[in-house]
Amino acid sequence: MAIFPRIAGIFASAFTSITDASKKTAKSAGGKGRVWYLGINDAAGYGESATLLTGMLLIPTIIILSVVLPGNQALPMVDLIAIPYMLQAIVPLSNGNILKAFISGTVYLSIGLYLVTAVAPIFTEVATSVGVSLPAGAVMIFSLAVMTNHLAGLLFLLFLTQNPVWIILSIAVYVVLYIVVRLKKEAIQTYMERQALGDEFEEQKAINS
Repeated sequence: MAIFPRIAGIFASAFTSITDASKKTAKSAGGKGRVWYLGINDAAGYGESATLLTGMLLIPTIIILSVVLPGNQALPMVDLIAIPYMLQAIVPLSNGNILKAFISGTVYLSIGLYLVTAVAPIFTEVATSVGVSLPAGAVMIFSLAVMTNHLAGLLFLLFLTQNPVWIILSIAVYVVLYIVVRLKKEAIQTYMERQALGDEFEEQKAINS
């Protein structure tokens, strides 16, 4: 909890030089009608207030859940510092509501614990096969930050079965979802903006129209 704000400060300071360079480039290039897009890593949202606070609240919550959840064998330690990073998509969809983000984050990370439990033996086997020594008291190696991507984790487990039925089914579902997203792209984008902006969305929409 003490380290979180410090990390947020480091992330923010890292973009200072990029911002200054972008301003100089924009001025020298000229052209008032030009539109500039600056792409940054999503880690920049780590220090956002609601994200940071939700992450700090989830530290003790996830530790307790990792002990009491039946069937879970993962106890995250270093991954705790990456919780705000994992919540960045949840917070805007909750319109910055910390309670909603906390509840969604709890469910999201709880499922992640089960995914980690399922793949940790594989992670550990690969690591030990290349000569990695487990620290004293450690049983398995895992990454909650990596395997909390539920879709990627599910696909990994499906392909791990080497069952052609599951593999073909997953590909078919992917194709269907891809087509839906392509056809409903504008509606999906509008929904996400409405969730992120709340009442401001309608006001901004009225201004633009």
